[in-house]
Amino acid sequence: MPNRPAILTLCLLCLLALAGPARAEGLWEVYQLAWENDPQLKASEATLLAARQARPKAMAALLPSLAASGTSGLNHFEDKNPPVDPKTGASRPNQDYDSQKYGLYLTQPVVNLQSWVGLPQAGQRQEEAEAHYRASLAEFSLRLLERYLRVLAAEERLHWVRAEKLTIAQALRRARRANELGLTTPTAEQRAQAGYDLAEADEIAAENRLENSRDELRELTGVPLENLAHLKPSLALAPPQPNDLAHWQRLALTQNHALLAKEHALEAARLEVTRQRAAHAPTLNLTASHYYENTGGRVPGEDLVSSVGLEVKFPIFEGGAVTAQTREAGHLHDKARQEYESLRRLTSKRASEAFRGANESLRRARALEQALKSNLTALRATQREVELGASTMVDFLETLRDLYRGRRDLIEARHEHLLNQARLLQLAGALDQRHIHELSRHFQEGPLPSLVATPDQ
Repeated sequence: MPNRPAILTLCLLCLLALAGPARAEGLWEVYQLAWENDPQLKASEATLLAARQARPKAMAALLPSLAASGTSGLNHFEDKNPPVDPKTGASRPNQDYDSQKYGLYLTQPVVNLQSWVGLPQAGQRQEEAEAHYRASLAEFSLRLLERYLRVLAAEERLHWVRAEKLTIAQALRRARRANELGLTTPTAEQRAQAGYDLAEADEIAAENRLENSRDELRELTGVPLENLAHLKPSLALAPPQPNDLAHWQRLALTQNHALLAKEHALEAARLEVTRQRAAHAPTLNLTASHYYENTGGRVPGEDLVSSVGLEVKFPIFEGGAVTAQTREAGHLHDKARQEYESLRRLTSKRASEAFRGANESLRRARALEQALKSNLTALRATQREVELGASTMVDFLETLRDLYRGRRDLIEARHEHLLNQARLLQLAGALDQRHIHELSRHFQEGPLPSLVATPDQ
């Protein structure tokens, strides 16, 4: 005779699956949404655009500057020994008069070592900003993937916790009936009740975990996403290609964007030492002016003057500021060198960890796949034993709990393998939107696997 509770359970699950959202958001769609709305990514883009002005600013110090200026004033002149007019005998000790001066002034730097050194230094600063931006793009891709998979893992966990709770609830009802009929001891009902209470507590924790993970994803996208496409079970996991640690460490030390940014920062700090030291050198400017001047007073005049000349400046003593600034730049250069070496070692270490993590998560996922098959076989055997009276419902629930938890562990191991692969690509400077787009093809819509019903007693 057909197992009626099992049939009813499967029908209920089918109805729940059909009642779900019509369309799930895939990884690529969520990535594009986050690309448009993530504040951190927008801030990184604005920082890059600002840093790209470093080269024009440095070039401006080498180009001519042209200024127009003018003055107009009311002057009061007082002569302590005014001349006396021989005809009238009068004198004018006080006099008020107007004056004007306006014109154009041109300055062209000819020799200025500080400005010349500032130009390649600005180039290094801009390259540093470009590398930082590429690093932020890779970090954004990894952050999006992590939060997306975290939501999926939370959904899977909640699904299987509810499956466990539903199964225990069925067992609890049967244990109560059996206890009422005197077919078993109260212990079976009490153990089923304890299992149900624990499953209910796990469900509350899983619901909270799911909401938190959705909030983290919404922080990137700016909008809530309730239905996401899940990873295809048919996705075949593979080790890093090539599966060679030395290869990935070499890529990480030569192509990592954050490390390249530190290299440019180190070179810019070295050039800063040279630039500050160049403040001791003389400067030579070409100057030109063309101005009109109108002066009143005792000897009034009106002039139109044009001039061209060279202006030389020899720094002799500036209170020790140049020496102090040069020493400061030297210490900052040492600091930049130590920071570069620290990041270099950290990058190599993280590349090793990501490489080993990718292979470890792959082996763990394969072991969990085999364990899941064994758990399913054990569940079927225990179900037959319960139906024959050779095992108790408690034995069946424990086996079923192992099956559900093994399923959750397998999903999380597959997700962790994808994340380790992405971390390895990020460290090697190869994680970009193309990788996310390619990975998104392995996600699909559809309900989660159906639940397992309990056998009749």
